[in-house]
Amino acid sequence: TAPEISSIVKDERGNLIVTASDNQYVASVQVRHKKTSKVYAQALPEQTEAGETSTTTLNLEGANVGLTCLVAVADYAGHETSSLVSWSVGWLVG
Repeated sequence: TAPEISSIVKDERGNLIVTASDNQYVASVQVRHKKTSKVYAQALPEQTEAGETSTTTLNLEGANVGLTCLVAVADYAGHETSSLVSWSVGWLVG
């Protein structure tokens, strides 16, 4: 089963806060370029139990993400869910 993304929020510093879950464990949360495989940020969520919802902050300091990016969440079985995220104002943090 592929992971599920519950929410994606941009904080006041320009970082993305991603809430996601999987029936087992989420292995990775990434912010990528919308067309290439360039990874702007990635993190391993903290989870203590299988199926637990996790909230992960992705630090985008110094990343020129632009107006649109792809948020990808993967599990340890290799399943991935992604969401294209667009903002009315792009950001360059740092």
